Amino acid sequence: MVVLAIAGIALTLALPHFRQSMLRRQLLTATNAFFYAIQLTRAEAVQRNRIVQMAPLDDKDWAQGWRVYIADSGNVPYRDGDRVLLQHEPLPAGIRIPDPSEIYIAYNGGGRSIRRNRLKLNGHWHLRTKQESRVIFINTRGRVRICNPATDRLHCEWK
Repeated sequence: MVVLAIAGIALTLALPHFRQSMLRRQLLTATNAFFYAIQLTRAEAVQRNRIVQMAPLDDKDWAQGWRVYIADSGNVPYRDGDRVLLQHEPLPAGIRIPDPSEIYIAYNGGGRSIRRNRLKLNGHWHLRTKQESRVIFINTRGRVRICNPATDRLHCEWK
């Protein structure tokens, strides 16, 4: 009985740390998936020498999932019939992407990040849990990087 009581206490103490560890892994996985999708968008644009786009599945919230696609009619929102290169499911509960710089990412054939109006795009996207965050930056040349604000404060601002 004493052993069961001690095991119960130990489990009670370890459970919050386990949950936090699981959320951290989910955050890292989501960040890497978002980063990979941006890299794929750029690589496909360069390879095909045409605009390739990335946008949320619902055109509003990145946390609801995203797709990388080639629009038949140019630099426009996704329409049925556009060629989808990658589609990512919604992120796990507890991970948000609040107030992104853009609800759209695109690259032209030269590998430059652009907006729908074809002006240069540079921005950041924060992927967050209650405890942690990661930031993905894209500069006007189209280069993308990941930053951890908790450990990399000096380099978490785009210069």
